[in-house]
Amino acid sequence: MVSRLAFSTSAAQRFVDDTRGSYTVWGLFWILVFLFVGGFAVDTSNLWRTKAMLQGTADAAAYAAARQVHDQPTAIADARSIAELNMPSAKNGGHVLPQSSITFGTWNDATKTFSNGAAPADAVQVVTSRHRDTTNTLPTFLMHMIGVVSWDIKTSSIAINRNSRYENNTVASEGNTNVGGGCSVDATVIHGQQGASVGSDCSFANGAQVTAPTPGPQVPNVAPNSPMTLADATATVSRANLVTSSITPLYNELWSHYSSVDTTYTGTSPVAAITETPGGVSIHRIDASVDTVTIKPSTPVTQGGAWVIQSGDPIQADTLYLVDGDVVFTAGSSMIRQNFAIVASGTITFSGGGDLEFSQVLFMAGEDIVANDGVQFGRGPQGGHCSSQHYSTYLFALDQIAIQGFANGTNINGTLAAALSDIDIGADMSDSGSFYIESAGDITIGANMVAGGCADPKKRAMSNHLNIPLPRGPARITALDE
Repeated sequence: MVSRLAFSTSAAQRFVDDTRGSYTVWGLFWILVFLFVGGFAVDTSNLWRTKAMLQGTADAAAYAAARQVHDQPTAIADARSIAELNMPSAKNGGHVLPQSSITFGTWNDATKTFSNGAAPADAVQVVTSRHRDTTNTLPTFLMHMIGVVSWDIKTSSIAINRNSRYENNTVASEGNTNVGGGCSVDATVIHGQQGASVGSDCSFANGAQVTAPTPGPQVPNVAPNSPMTLADATATVSRANLVTSSITPLYNELWSHYSSVDTTYTGTSPVAAITETPGGVSIHRIDASVDTVTIKPSTPVTQGGAWVIQSGDPIQADTLYLVDGDVVFTAGSSMIRQNFAIVASGTITFSGGGDLEFSQVLFMAGEDIVANDGVQFGRGPQGGHCSSQHYSTYLFALDQIAIQGFANGTNINGTLAAALSDIDIGADMSDSGSFYIESAGDITIGANMVAGGCADPKKRAMSNHLNIPLPRGPARITALDE
């Protein structure tokens, strides 16, 4: 019994002391550890590589879409095309940028927030993904052995089209826009929805562009000293008018007070803001078919159906003049007037040859507005629009606007002008800037236009009292990773 027990004990001891094969067990253990660590490293590296590619694709797609933010079908197509070039569907389980992942809205610089669906859009958000929501998750290489078979990844980017900010001037028509040669334009957009053309040897600076829908604008060349190339100064862009649709409702609202007995304007139009009269605008009514109409404190002279305004006539500030007929500023007259509005059922004519300066004014004609030389709309840089960053002069015509000559100091500064028919501006337009000109017809501007703006680029973006956001100028894009 003792010998048998001793044998059993000895065998057990030998089994305990026997280390043969232990390295195989430890080897298997460490192989599994290394496989796990290596698999984690490989799969996480692939995760971060793919995420970086998705982020770069989101930035590029958002940038492309923001350039066409006012033509959303084109913006979507451009964004998805860029995404497909960067990350082809065939290699990524499907398209990384579905159409539903492109959204348009507005960006608030103050709060740093994007408002999806807000209008008019000035920003685009895109979301690129390898995700179960888009049925193209990123598969793992080795981590599926521990149950992690795929990664879900989403990245997003917001791009802001700052073409409504820090730009000098806009000339835009629903028809054809034609500008003569020899022009010099600074941060100015020239657009024609039916076509745009600019004559030879024009100089373009600070992002100025000539734009039109397909097949694009017609610009033969740029001046030898132009800071911008021909390719940079032209773009294929579609856009809609923003101001002309507001002219008729505004005219009807103001004109409805002609037959009222109100002595102070209390309507919904921004005439009080334009004329800087927070306490209310007085109403003076003039029937131009009557020889003389006495309106204290002045006696307007009417001739042949027109209210004739001469040098020294005391046009009153803080006043809305409603004229049934035409209005004529006589030839050779000189005056500096501000803070008033004239709404005429007929034509408003500035006869020229004098020195007329206007700011904080509204001229609205039921027919045409015609201006000859010697008129300063906005009174140039001294008109106050550069400091207030508001348009100071408004010219609205239910038919045409014609500004015929630029002698004797004529210029257009801090001015918002719009017509339901054509706009014709003569040659040698100079000393002008910070204007927005829009036509439901065609726009023609003669040769040698010089368009500048306020000296401080950050004060070139004019707000308007109609509260219409005006997307102007060439695209300047800011991309924000989220």
